[in-house]
Amino acid sequence: MTIYYAIDTETKALDIMEYDEDSLSEDLKFFGVKNALQLDSPDWKVFSSLENAEDWKLKYVRTMRLLNGKTYKKSESFSGLPCLLYKKRWIAQAILGDKLSTQRHFSKDWKVGDKFYFHDQTNFILCVLTKPIKEVGKSQFKYEYKIVKDK
Repeated sequence: MTIYYAIDTETKALDIMEYDEDSLSEDLKFFGVKNALQLDSPDWKVFSSLENAEDWKLKYVRTMRLLNGKTYKKSESFSGLPCLLYKKRWIAQAILGDKLSTQRHFSKDWKVGDKFYFHDQTNFILCVLTKPIKEVGKSQFKYEYKIVKDK
């Protein structure tokens, strides 16, 4: 059996855990997927090797430290742009390119190319909408974006 590793990003410890065979089987069945890598999400990162898990963790921890240093601030040139509250760990994952969409209970009247900020009340990252906002369920709307340089 292939060994998979996981990191729970909802914990501060960020321990790299080895998926045991029983837990992996249960999770695959529960989520209705066939491959362990399909369990990967912003809250539960799954890796096919310990080296990949360690590399991702190092990048994530460095990015979180940058956010602690208040590196990402709102630019004066873009004041007045809309802002959406976002968890700090999701801001870090967006910076790493791991999380480039979000779902909200509301839809904004935005068009592809419109700019907005995600923030955690301290850090701001400038984003641009890359696809039209799409309804994905009852009162659930998906926003797809990319990060742009704040000038």
